[in-house]
Amino acid sequence: MGGFDLTELRANLLSALFVIGSALSYAIYFLVSETYTRSVGSARFTLIAMTAATVCLGPHYLFLHGAEELVTIAPTGWLLVIGIALFCVFLPVSLQAEGVRRIGAERGAVLSTVGPPTTVILAYVLLGERLSAWQWAGIALTVLGIMMLDLARSKKL
Repeated sequence: MGGFDLTELRANLLSALFVIGSALSYAIYFLVSETYTRSVGSARFTLIAMTAATVCLGPHYLFLHGAEELVTIAPTGWLLVIGIALFCVFLPVSLQAEGVRRIGAERGAVLSTVGPPTTVILAYVLLGERLSAWQWAGIALTVLGIMMLDLARSKKL
């Protein structure tokens, strides 16, 4: 964000607002998902959520890029798109919805924050990414924060 440098702050303010809006919408999604996964079931909720996302993102993509790009994708490319849609979007969202149904939105949201550190560690192990000491410290602080929030929640019960 630029800290106390007002020029940097002004340059990054819109992006920061987008990040805050994204976090807020994610929190709302968790709270809504807790209510609806219990009433309609996690599978039906996931179907509704994914359909709504497709209905919104499809026209957005067409508006920005047009349909010409879609025609140029090779059949193997479409197989990759379908694989990503199933294994990297639909399956994780389905499992997350079922998890929220079982353990609740608050605990589900806390546990979902383990995703970014896991991704970074997998990039280190599988892709050979290099991590600085600051990045390792950030991972450790994130995991420590998750554990503290979960322990604090357990003590309330």
